[in-house]
Amino acid sequence: MKRTLSAFILAGLLSGCQSGEQAPGQVAARVGDEYLTREELSASMPPGLVADDSILWTRNYLNSWIEQEILYQYAQKSGLTQSGQLKAQLRETGKRLVVGFLTDSLLNSKVIPLKQEEIRSFYEENKGDWVAGQTYYRVSWFSVAEVFDSKLVQTDYKSPGNWTEVTSKYGLKTEKMTDSTGLILTGAELADLVSPLQVPSSGSGRWLIIPGKGKTDQSHVLMVRIHEAVKKGEIMPLTFVIQDIQARLQVKKRHEFLRQFTDSLRKTELIQLN
Repeated sequence: MKRTLSAFILAGLLSGCQSGEQAPGQVAARVGDEYLTREELSASMPPGLVADDSILWTRNYLNSWIEQEILYQYAQKSGLTQSGQLKAQLRETGKRLVVGFLTDSLLNSKVIPLKQEEIRSFYEENKGDWVAGQTYYRVSWFSVAEVFDSKLVQTDYKSPGNWTEVTSKYGLKTEKMTDSTGLILTGAELADLVSPLQVPSSGSGRWLIIPGKGKTDQSHVLMVRIHEAVKKGEIMPLTFVIQDIQARLQVKKRHEFLRQFTDSLRKTELIQLN
């Protein structure tokens, strides 16, 4: 009975068996004298694939590898790889790959410290880039100790001014703040977080209190702190865009470093223009 390629994949990868001439490592596929080992195949596989997806990816990858090898080996046999034009193109392509790898290595390894005044100056000079396209909130949240009836807490809490009274009345103790400090959320994202409560269009410095159920099905309270709110069309404050600014400045400074590095090499090499 004829075996399908997927059957070959499963049989070869699961059992590790191979027929014919022995090749280095455990063979996943072969075309002529060229082999693709299981180790090479595994190294190419994207991480996190579930079982069905990994089988599909493996089948597609092997089909692509086999097709490429068949065509390449045909080109070799037909003498195409000895073409002077092709060799010249390969040399130029190789140079670009090497230079690209070098510049990536130089830029990625260079972390340039940024001064606060640089960040502030860049922000002021490019304020037009920070117009909010929708409502944004900068928030953090706390997980609050379990209480008997979290709805009572929400009812009793009327304003930030009486939060101390509420925590004292119910003996609430906040746990360690999550890593979401300063997280930027859109109005829709915040609405999803605090649903079914209505999110105010503005309200910096406000607390939103949301009843909920813990893993043990006991009531608890989620407190969301709105540090800042920006409406659509307003200029976003520096606290909202500082990470974007830092990324832009790093790119700019890295390319300045690369230009200076290249200029220094120019001084040590014989360069002639005719």
